Amino acid sequence: MFDELVVSTLEARCPTVPMLHRVRCGHAAEIDHVAVAASGVYVIAVAPASGGFRVSRPRFGPAILRVGRRDHSALVDSLHDQVAAVETALADIDVHVPVRGVLCFAGAGAPLLRVLTIHGVPLTYPRQVARLLRRPGPLTGTRARRVLDALDTSLVTA
Repeated sequence: MFDELVVSTLEARCPTVPMLHRVRCGHAAEIDHVAVAASGVYVIAVAPASGGFRVSRPRFGPAILRVGRRDHSALVDSLHDQVAAVETALADIDVHVPVRGVLCFAGAGAPLLRVLTIHGVPLTYPRQVARLLRRPGPLTGTRARRVLDALDTSLVTA
């Protein structure tokens, strides 16, 4: 349900950005979405935010991602692994393609006026992801097609 909301929003707001859905790269966990935009390759993980989300920054220790009252910091660690897997898949084709991870919260609870981050990962909602995908960048034309083809062959549909 939440995944369909994100896909429909991204397809409506970014019709020219090609995306791969529900793929797996090697032994990495399933990747929800991979988008090849002009500004780079985006690994998009989708999570429900039914109870709202926030980042707790304790005085000692790492930051904690809380969804409702629960600690969901493992989502960020998993996303880092997925980004590394996509970077490895692109290493033979184009090592200078920026690969970024984005954690997209579908449903209520996303802050509207700012983008929270945790360990370098933006915590967004679907419209903010669409804005990221529409940013200009160096990945256009044949280079973008080459990157998409490489990802399409190395990422297996889950």
